[in-house]
Amino acid sequence: MEEYDKIIEKLKNEHPIEEEVSFNEFNLYEKLEKNAFLLVQYGEFLNKERAEYEYIEGLRDKLIGQQYDYYRFEYDKSLQKTEIEKYYLVKDEKIIKMNNILNKQKARVDFFEICVSALTKQGWNMKSYSENMRKGL
Repeated sequence: MEEYDKIIEKLKNEHPIEEEVSFNEFNLYEKLEKNAFLLVQYGEFLNKERAEYEYIEGLRDKLIGQQYDYYRFEYDKSLQKTEIEKYYLVKDEKIIKMNNILNKQKARVDFFEICVSALTKQGWNMKSYSENMRKGL
């Protein structure tokens, strides 16, 4: 989990989303204008990272199939399906390495999902704030 947090922290530094979603009465209209652009931009980041995740996931699944075949047909033909899945695949170094890569990519996807969600909520929050300001609340 420490690796996950490092990736999130690095992404926060590269993409200061907290600054983008905060607003006040003085910068409300500027933030409103910028919100749609940022939503598209971060949506594109999310789609790119999600596509990369799915690609890596496909590679991992292919690797699992290859390693399964290796254990089943080359390593020991007497092994049963459940033995291979429970005891061999989970300890396979190649699969472990691929899962680590996939987990790192998952952190990137999670970050951009949070960004898109925050920007969407920001739009609604600014709308409510603006309406309340007009009503004098």
